[in-house]
Amino acid sequence: MIKHRKTGLSLLMVLLVLAVTPLWSAAPANMVVENLQVTDIPNDDGSGLRISWTPLPKEARIQEYHVYRGISPDSLFLVGTIPVNPKTGVSSDVMYYYDSSWTQLISINSPAKLKKDKQPDMETSPLYKEIPHDMELLKKLQSGTTMLYAMDIKPYYYKSKKVEKDGQVYAGMPWYHGSILGRLVAGREYYYTVVATNEQRKYFKRAEIVSGTPMPNEAAPVLDFYSKYLPEEGNVQFEWKHPIQSGAIQAYSVFIVEDSKLNSFLEGNYDNGTQIAQVSSSTTFASAKVSELAGYDFDSLEKYSFVIGGIYGGGITLSAPIKSMRSRLPEFYKDTTFYAGDAPDDKGDYNKVQWGKPTAFLSATSFIGESKER
Repeated sequence: MIKHRKTGLSLLMVLLVLAVTPLWSAAPANMVVENLQVTDIPNDDGSGLRISWTPLPKEARIQEYHVYRGISPDSLFLVGTIPVNPKTGVSSDVMYYYDSSWTQLISINSPAKLKKDKQPDMETSPLYKEIPHDMELLKKLQSGTTMLYAMDIKPYYYKSKKVEKDGQVYAGMPWYHGSILGRLVAGREYYYTVVATNEQRKYFKRAEIVSGTPMPNEAAPVLDFYSKYLPEEGNVQFEWKHPIQSGAIQAYSVFIVEDSKLNSFLEGNYDNGTQIAQVSSSTTFASAKVSELAGYDFDSLEKYSFVIGGIYGGGITLSAPIKSMRSRLPEFYKDTTFYAGDAPDDKGDYNKVQWGKPTAFLSATSFIGESKER
């Protein structure tokens, strides 16, 4: 009787193994990422590349895609990891990785020696896991990377040591106590590959190494640009939205142009217009005092157009011209009176103090009516 039970249990275990095995063996061992491409990111300052590839099928049960980058095809380092749900896979036909920001090259936890990442051909593989604390290697990478050093302020204040060199005194710290960040350099060729790993932590063979070169581009124009003229306030105000790709823009300039000179201005003859405001690239609004715009008659506002330009390293990109519409602020906006008195509905132990502008402000507006004044 006992022998019969053991046989039944053994048969059950065999059936379970046979049922589970297809889940792990569905993906061939030689699967590799295909259609790997590297393209320049448009409308940027020349520090970005887009890496794209075709994801492996859901049956491969991929858990991560590892992206490697190098300044030569014989040494590529891990710069990014994209997690994937192994049960559902990737629904899109293409995956993207944008190499356009500061990436950490070295941290205080980086290894001391160069170590290769896992690959079927470990001995000949050009893939490395991390950049080690190796100053000679950093010197080689410096030719193709804009580097930035960062460290916590406390160690610098409390653990730095006096260093004297050439008659000067410095506060010194070992360089490996901080982090080194890197960005791409415009005009330099970079090499990439992608490796997929499944939920068993198996590393598939790397994709064919491809290369790309980031280049500075013309900034994208502002598409959403609005203006209102407030006669009672004596201001002309502007508001806009950043372009989708705004990395190349360093500042915004707003111009007023007579309609008779508009075509010439848009063709690049900027002397035919007047810059009335300039703000940083992070700002989305500006205003100008009409009293300071000599030579422009705002009683004849319809004679003028307004243009906003995104300033970048190679010049300026102009928006389409717009008209500014007369408007007025709501009455409650002007109520900036100071009030101090008894707070209502209390036991007599509180006062209420109120001042300043209400929490309302002029935003993007539109007009109705043929007169275009409302």
